[in-house]
Amino acid sequence: MAIYFAPRPAMSETAAAIVVSAIRNLADAPVSPPTGAAPKDECASPKPRWGAGAIGSVLFIVGACFAARQFGTPESGPIFKPVAGVGTFALFYVVAQAAERFTEVLLGLLDPARAIPGLGMRAAKEARDEALVSARNALVGDEPAAEGTDPAKDAATKQAVVDAKTTERKALTFGLTAMFGMVLCGWLEADFLTTLGVTFAENLGKTQFVVKCLEMAVTGAVVGGGSAGLHDLITRISKANAQADAGASLKPSA
Repeated sequence: MAIYFAPRPAMSETAAAIVVSAIRNLADAPVSPPTGAAPKDECASPKPRWGAGAIGSVLFIVGACFAARQFGTPESGPIFKPVAGVGTFALFYVVAQAAERFTEVLLGLLDPARAIPGLGMRAAKEARDEALVSARNALVGDEPAAEGTDPAKDAATKQAVVDAKTTERKALTFGLTAMFGMVLCGWLEADFLTTLGVTFAENLGKTQFVVKCLEMAVTGAVVGGGSAGLHDLITRISKANAQADAGASLKPSA
């Protein structure tokens, strides 16, 4: 007879934090700290590293400059002209969705590179889950803790590492999503400010390039916020336009 072992489901961040708190609160007595110097490990200082924000900022700037060079060149690429029945802002939502998928795939492939801030999330979560199991076993007596160790504290530290990497991952995700979004919008000759009706004076030379960078940067900031936030923003704009049109139609004609 074959025996089937169901895979252990991944623990969510909220559930892990609750388990860590419960284990700490249910511990009967504190364990004496180990003697001697503790080995140096990333768990000793589980705080977000500033490098993630720097990398995200560099990705954003590079994406804005590259997109600005593509933008305003209709002779070498497609032009965004919404068809009848499709909202004007639909393209930006599609771009945000595509940029998010590109970012998810890329971060998944790069995740084993733990030296880069924001990566190594998979290994950190596995270490956290193992620490939670050890803390639980030590608490109920199934597996006594080694002398001089505190499984509950170790689990809390591993959870703090996951929290720090989650914060770092947000900076990387925003930078990559914004970069992909700006490159796509620049190629498609679409920017958020122009779609809203904002126009700039026609200038030649470097000033015009700066304006293009500004247009792409605003577009990247909107797209980089994610498709969910962009959907809410588009919904608010559409409702405001609909209310304005309804109000204009109710005004008596002169």
